[in-house]
Amino acid sequence: MRILSGRLAVAVMAFALAAIMMLAAALIIHARSAPPPLGLAPARSSSTASRTPPAELLSICRRPASRAPSSRLGGLWLVQHGSVAGYRAHERLAGIAAPSEAVARTEQVAGWGMVKGISSTSWQLAASCFAVDLRTLISQDSIPGFKMSDRDDNVRGFLHTDLHPFGLLHISDAAISAAHATTATATLSGELELNGIIKPATFAVDLRMDGGQISVAGHAVVLAEDYQIELPKDAVTFIDVDSHITVEFAAVLERTS
Repeated sequence: MRILSGRLAVAVMAFALAAIMMLAAALIIHARSAPPPLGLAPARSSSTASRTPPAELLSICRRPASRAPSSRLGGLWLVQHGSVAGYRAHERLAGIAAPSEAVARTEQVAGWGMVKGISSTSWQLAASCFAVDLRTLISQDSIPGFKMSDRDDNVRGFLHTDLHPFGLLHISDAAISAAHATTATATLSGELELNGIIKPATFAVDLRMDGGQISVAGHAVVLAEDYQIELPKDAVTFIDVDSHITVEFAAVLERTS
């Protein structure tokens, strides 16, 4: 009887401990917060958009020679200050799927797009280059009791930013047609470089004309293994990250004179 009582007590304690752990995990998941996906940014005043990115970042996407605009949309368009890029990744907490995502972003973004205007509702993106300083990615979500900067340090390690500090996106020869004169939705194919590896990527993109500015937002899902990014996948030690990572951006561009 004593043996049975002892076993019963151990079983009850184990069950209670498991219940407490599950409750704690559920409370953490419920308390997590993360911003929604990036969307089209509002138009900005010239004074707000005039700040220049660091020279190191600007040098990654060397600006081509500016040409006289061939139409209302044609010409060289430059990414303005306040543009944002980052990632979203699904995490699992101790084997329990978390409803929110890991989200990190940076405003260290630079680049340009060379546009050939065809008509008031269609144009051709002849060439483009967008660069992001991956060293400056900062987590935007929160988990009670956890230091998010530790994750950011780990991400820099996964991406080997000491060797490959910048992410690059090139899109060229892309035709864009607008349902209206000021808005458009498109699927654009290009090349995305992460961790020093270049792979094809397809972005779903929304665009809007705001006077003398173009607002653009896009996202693509990439596979971490394609870029030799080794993610933590050990639910026992708290974190298990899905290999399907969403790369997202929201930018405002202005045409050079």
